Amino acid sequence: MESMKNLILEFFPKADLSHVEKLGVGTTESWDSVNHFNFMMAVEEEYNVQFSTEEISELKNISQIITSLKEKGVSF
Repeated sequence: MESMKNLILEFFPKADLSHVEKLGVGTTESWDSVNHFNFMMAVEEEYNVQFSTEEISELKNISQIITSLKEKGVSF
């Protein structure tokens, strides 16, 4: 989970990590659709997974992203 928090802070330095699972598009400054796409590309690289375009558009918050990563075999 630390690597996920580090990624979040890299892309969204003003994010409040006290409820990290609730963070997502529109919940923190600068988390818009463009930055969401860039963040998801970094998640793919960090965890060595691939998301379809559809998955990227559907995964709107950290909780959903973590669930999807777990389904792809990533352990936290």
